[in-house]
Amino acid sequence: MENMQYAEELVKEFLVFRGFTSTLQSYESELSTEIGRNFQVDKILDLVFSVYIPKYQLDRLQGLFTFFKQCFTSPADAELFSALIKLELSVLRYYVVNALKSGRQDKVVEFFGANGNYLLQKREDWQAWFALLKISTEKNTIKCLKNDIKQLNNKLSELQALLEMKETEISQLRRNSTGVDLGNMNVPNTSAADSSLEGQDMPGVFEESSASRSAAQGFDSQSSSSVKSSTRDEKLHKSFQISNAENEQILVTEDDFPEVKVDFQETFLGHNSSISCCRFSASGSNVASSSVDGTVRIWTYDSSTPSSKNATIYCGSEVSALSWECRSDRLTVLPLGEDPPAITSVCFNHNGKILAASATDGMIHMFDMSAGLQITGWPAHDSPVSSVLFGPAETSIFSLGSDGKIFEWSLHNQGQILWSRDCSSPESFSKRMHEISLDSDGKRLLVTSGLVRAPIYQVQGHESGLRTLAHSASITSVDWHPTLPMYITGSADNSVRVTSIV
Repeated sequence: MENMQYAEELVKEFLVFRGFTSTLQSYESELSTEIGRNFQVDKILDLVFSVYIPKYQLDRLQGLFTFFKQCFTSPADAELFSALIKLELSVLRYYVVNALKSGRQDKVVEFFGANGNYLLQKREDWQAWFALLKISTEKNTIKCLKNDIKQLNNKLSELQALLEMKETEISQLRRNSTGVDLGNMNVPNTSAADSSLEGQDMPGVFEESSASRSAAQGFDSQSSSSVKSSTRDEKLHKSFQISNAENEQILVTEDDFPEVKVDFQETFLGHNSSISCCRFSASGSNVASSSVDGTVRIWTYDSSTPSSKNATIYCGSEVSALSWECRSDRLTVLPLGEDPPAITSVCFNHNGKILAASATDGMIHMFDMSAGLQITGWPAHDSPVSSVLFGPAETSIFSLGSDGKIFEWSLHNQGQILWSRDCSSPESFSKRMHEISLDSDGKRLLVTSGLVRAPIYQVQGHESGLRTLAHSASITSVDWHPTLPMYITGSADNSVRVTSIV
């Protein structure tokens, strides 16, 4: 006890000599409230596990153990020294595990960077733990890559917004120049017509008698001038009506559709060639995509799901259609047919018992899957049928021809057309429009058009449509999520995108 009091006096003397008055006050306060004079283990543990480790104060933690080692330097303390070494080992390992559990891989890298050489040379029991350094480095790399991808996506969004603004300006200039050209074309025709009318009126005037001509000369001059002025005004009015009508037709184009408002977007880059087909599963949790090299990949757009759950199928030939069976969520893969007529698209009904298929001969075929027999079929288009799908109530079926015409067929009255739409446009009329997809509400129809953006039409409505964000190459495949406002697009740029819209 006398030695302890002497040590306390030495500490006070040191604090006074150095001028550490605030520390001296805290020190005296601690001494006055100290319950016992024994070694306070709980306070040391609280300092280690509540301050040093949670706040990643590695230097102070190691300094504490260095101080303890200096206290047990005599040969008589060999057993205590060995126990202290084991305690240090356990506490430092706990520090590493806590950093990993808290997602602070950078602190793990910092730990091994500061102590790696010593641990490898002097402490063999740490060698197996260096595997954590590799794991932490990989996780840091993945985290950095995700941040880079996020920044690139933000930059891409900015560039797309700039591109959208420039496209709008170009479209506005195109419409203005078109209106001016139409006006210039109609005005000369009106003048020519007026000249023709003047030539027809003049002989009628000269055929009159000289007496009546001299008597009515002033009246005919005024009447002829009035007729010509009225005719010119009517023709100019009709000319501007025609110009306005043509401008209205120009306004209703895919280029003028507003861009969708995106909630989030994920891009899958696992293919090495152009995407031929992409489909959500019946549950909407998985995605199947195929490319022209015959590769089919099954993956998820949820970034939290490990990539090890993805699957790859090598078909050996190009896949023309993919479809998920609704009850079991099994995938049906249809290779590209060689014998005509080739099947171009397939679609299951809600319970997977009926399969609809389209073909290059313009026919739609219906199959009973339990019996394996064709139920019915009918000619739907004069051109090859590119895509087929059931309506939301499954009382109708939609079909898209390669000419860009869409029909909704009644399944109660075979051959009856309930609704139709011509989706061809001057920009994409010559390009094959080969896929359509209907959202879960049956109100929006997503169509590929051979362009970098896909139009979204309103079914049985006159509202303006929408258009998707741009790929770097033409969009080749589309599909809607079975329940959410989310769609998927595959492109000739080898990428597949899942987009959630507001």
